[in-house]
Amino acid sequence: MSLTAESHPHHPEEPSQEKIPWDDAFKQVMQDTLPLLGLTVQSDIKLGKLPLKADLVIIHSQDLQGEWRQHPLWSHCHTYNVVEFKSVNDPVLFGDLEIWLAYTLLYRKKYKIDYQQGLAAWLIVERMNKALREALAHYQIRLTEILPGFWRSESLFPIYVVAYHDLPFELPYTVLKLFLKSGKAVQTTFMSMLESEQREAWLRSVTTAMQLIHPLDAKEVLDFMSLAAERKLLKETALAIVKEDIAQKMQQSKLEGKLEGKLEGKLEGQLEGKLETAKNMKRDGIPATTIAKYTGLALTDIEAL
Repeated sequence: MSLTAESHPHHPEEPSQEKIPWDDAFKQVMQDTLPLLGLTVQSDIKLGKLPLKADLVIIHSQDLQGEWRQHPLWSHCHTYNVVEFKSVNDPVLFGDLEIWLAYTLLYRKKYKIDYQQGLAAWLIVERMNKALREALAHYQIRLTEILPGFWRSESLFPIYVVAYHDLPFELPYTVLKLFLKSGKAVQTTFMSMLESEQREAWLRSVTTAMQLIHPLDAKEVLDFMSLAAERKLLKETALAIVKEDIAQKMQQSKLEGKLEGKLEGKLEGQLEGKLETAKNMKRDGIPATTIAKYTGLALTDIEAL
């Protein structure tokens, strides 16, 4: 299947849709982030000779011990998951539900996947709309809410509907909430992602998605990220600040390696001082966000004290 598949015609009420590669961004983020949880993302499969009329990926839970089992959203993955993505400029239209379910059945038939192996269909949309509700009602598909913005139904195979606009503003859902319209919602999503221990591994796909779908927000968000106590950036910044002061107290003949060692030693001392200060502030009941603001430490470091 291909994420450069045929798209739907413009809505009459939306004559000037933004020309944003939403589907390419979705593919990029899924392929870069879900493997961190132990899931495999497959694209560009072929289900027939004609171009696909849906933007699909296949998520495969091959790693049975992966972190996806503890994830509140992806823990519901089956062995094979046919996922259709709908961007904010590509809402569900009449007929889309039938195409999505038909492709799921075609995938099962072509790749000879029996029901015992586990096959599920996922529809990821910005939010529920009238066309989707009416289609579900027409086929008597009754959704049961798992959490806000996430529903399940049983049919020939499990059906999941995700409305990423309505998912909680919490870390596990940030990857999908990237696809909201630009603005405070996107910045809040990225700020939540900064608290992840895996933020460095996600950085490439996240920045790519920002440049593709939120170019106006990219600079502000990335500036924030550089101040968010990333270890490497914090170290480089601190070294630059103290380097001149220390260099004046050392002979020019000393090796650069010794200078670097002392600089790092001073930096470590400063870090220890900040940790001690943070520990005292935390003991006095000061909120972690306030401690982070005045010490420059990451929230994860403060919470670990």
